[in-house]
Amino acid sequence: MKKLTALLITAAALCGASAAHAQDKATLDLLVKKGLITQVEADEIVAASAKPKEPVPVRAVDSYVSAITLNGFVQGRYTSIHQNEKKSGASDPSATNGFGIRRATLLFNAHLKEGWSLSLAPEFDGPTAANGTQTFYLHRAGVQHTSSAGSAFAGLKHVTFGYEEYNLPTAYDVVERSAASMLMASNNFAGRHIGLFWDGKIKDTGFTYGAAFTNASVNSYAPTRANNEPALWANAAYKFDCPVTGAKATVGINTGYMAELTNYNTTANNENLYTKLGGGSILGLNPYFTLAGEKATFRSEIIGWVANGDHGAQDYAPLGYNLALAYKVTESIEPVVRFSQLNTNGIGVTNAGAVFNADTTNPAGTFYNDVWSIYGGVNYYILENHLKLQFGYDFSQLTDSAVGSQIDAHALRAQLQVMF
Repeated sequence: MKKLTALLITAAALCGASAAHAQDKATLDLLVKKGLITQVEADEIVAASAKPKEPVPVRAVDSYVSAITLNGFVQGRYTSIHQNEKKSGASDPSATNGFGIRRATLLFNAHLKEGWSLSLAPEFDGPTAANGTQTFYLHRAGVQHTSSAGSAFAGLKHVTFGYEEYNLPTAYDVVERSAASMLMASNNFAGRHIGLFWDGKIKDTGFTYGAAFTNASVNSYAPTRANNEPALWANAAYKFDCPVTGAKATVGINTGYMAELTNYNTTANNENLYTKLGGGSILGLNPYFTLAGEKATFRSEIIGWVANGDHGAQDYAPLGYNLALAYKVTESIEPVVRFSQLNTNGIGVTNAGAVFNADTTNPAGTFYNDVWSIYGGVNYYILENHLKLQFGYDFSQLTDSAVGSQIDAHALRAQLQVMF
């Protein structure tokens, strides 16, 4: 009877007060020593007390969430830009030197059941406010449904236009985009829009396609009474293996149509598109071709607009292109070169619109019609794209301005990228 009583008391004490582990073990050792229980029985009591507690039931709503993921990346860089005015006699624009954060983004994904998911990606590298503080904006926000047929998305995200522009910036083989990409495939026409998106593929064919129906306003989270016309976007691509080399090739085209332009499509880096086109429309065409081998990667694209003026305004047909070649000499070291050219066809771009972060104080108010640039750099992959260093030199020449100005811009950039 004493032995049974000792077993029951000891087991209850251990199960109800497992935090006092050292004291419980001393009690068991004493009972074993006095012969009230055996060592085997003591070990069984300890094992029973160590069993994990039953999990607390979650709320019913949580049962629909299968996983929550968090990703993000930061790109910090040092920039040194020097510009020389060659022809008009004006003084040189000021130099730009210093450290900065190019991009800092977090991506939250809540994966629900039956292919549903929710995405939210704030970006913390927005323009500096008037009081000197840094602002942030949404890189992506919306709900998505994925099935074997494709992916449907409702919300805000980047439209598929401008191969260099919309491809994930963490995978850039160059430190900064070209003038053609910035003017024709960024905040003036393409960029981020809110609306309905679809991306699909034809199984076992290598053929992919997509379409979107969005607001025309760029980087705007709501409709405006000043712009009641939509924007339409479509893309198609075909991926295949080259029969001789075995390299992966992609040929595709991106298109977009945006009507009733407003001042939302205007920045200080290019002349007012609304004024230029009288509130007209833009049809954008972007054919591209890429080729990726074991070590070498080649990409090329043409970016063109057919900009139709309204209310008697002039029509414009600006055109740009990018050619880039990267080659991995080792698993870690990758030299890269890019040639780019832009003809704005009279729309005009400033030196800051053509060279990111360039100063525009001199010559003030000057818009250039033609830009060409040559880039040379090297990428050092420490942990692939998750941790890499990039060094690049970009020479740009801006010509054909109303005042006869020519700017030669020298941009040296070093960037560290951390991504998880």
